[in-house]
Amino acid sequence: MRTQHVVRTALLLTAVSLASGCGIANVQANPASYPLDLRLVTSSTRGPCNAPPLTADVAGSACDLAGSTTYVLGPPLDTVTPRSVVRQTQAAGPSVVVTFGPTDTTTLHALTAGQVNKQVAMVLDGKVVAAPVIKAPITNGSVTFTFPTAAQADDAAGALGATSTR
Repeated sequence: MRTQHVVRTALLLTAVSLASGCGIANVQANPASYPLDLRLVTSSTRGPCNAPPLTADVAGSACDLAGSTTYVLGPPLDTVTPRSVVRQTQAAGPSVVVTFGPTDTTTLHALTAGQVNKQVAMVLDGKVVAAPVIKAPITNGSVTFTFPTAAQADDAAGALGATSTR
């Protein structure tokens, strides 16, 4: 459950690019039901990560899904549960679009309004799924995460319950 909270946080942070009129390719969606913990990132270090998955609702360290970055995270700010997860390829690159229901959209808006220009991690099962910098409050219930590689997008989509399209 703690990991689910973190993943939600990471998804919210990655909301810097919202889905709007972008071409869609390789779309696969599944109903999502994994709660994500949203946590502030206090620091991160690239390189092999061997931190165990977070299992408590306190500050701690966690790895990203690939085990290539270590994040130092604050305690959970809140938890959200995606309604759907879709793996896409957009002009900006490999993406995962996460949609939330009305209650979680309200939660995301309230949380992200107070975290603009801060890095928020979305943690699922004790691992960081995404850790974007919040550029603006999330208001529409849909967050698009763009990743540097298709493999990273596939890993995040798979962790969140969508079928990988790689």
